[in-house]
Amino acid sequence: RMSEERIESELGFALENDPSMVKLIYAYTEGEVTVSGNRERGVGVVYIDGVQSGLHIDNSKYGMFGIELGMGETEVNGAITFDYEEEYTVLNDISEGTSTAMFFQNFSRGDCFVVVVNDMTHRVVALTYFTDGNKATNSLSFD
Repeated sequence: RMSEERIESELGFALENDPSMVKLIYAYTEGEVTVSGNRERGVGVVYIDGVQSGLHIDNSKYGMFGIELGMGETEVNGAITFDYEEEYTVLNDISEGTSTAMFFQNFSRGDCFVVVVNDMTHRVVALTYFTDGNKATNSLSFD
C-alpha cells in the first residue's frame, strides 16, 4: 500500500509507465490496467482506472507473503502468510497459457494475492498483490 514514490525510494530505482508489463498482470477487471514499472528490475506498481491498486514482481530478488520466485508449486500453500478466504485458478489460464495464476482472495478485507506458476517447471515466476482484489477480479463469475 506504499506510494509509488516511496517504493522507488526504498528500492533505489525509478519506475515509469511501462505498457509491456501490463500483459504480465493477471487481472480480470472491467477497468483499464496500467503499470508504472521497471522491466529490467522486475517490479511494477499496478493501476486500475488510474488508481494505484497493486504491486507486481517477477524478479527472484524479491518475495511477498512468504512466497519467493523459484519456489515449487507444491510449497506455496505451506509457505504463504497471506490471510485468504478462498483460493482459485481461472480455467482459461489453465487451458490457454504457459503459466497458471493461483488467486488467494480475502473477500472480507478486499485484497488479493496472485501467485503465477510456470506450467512446465511448476515454479513460481511472478507475484502480484492487489489492494482492491474485488476490482481486480470483477469480470470473473463464480458459478
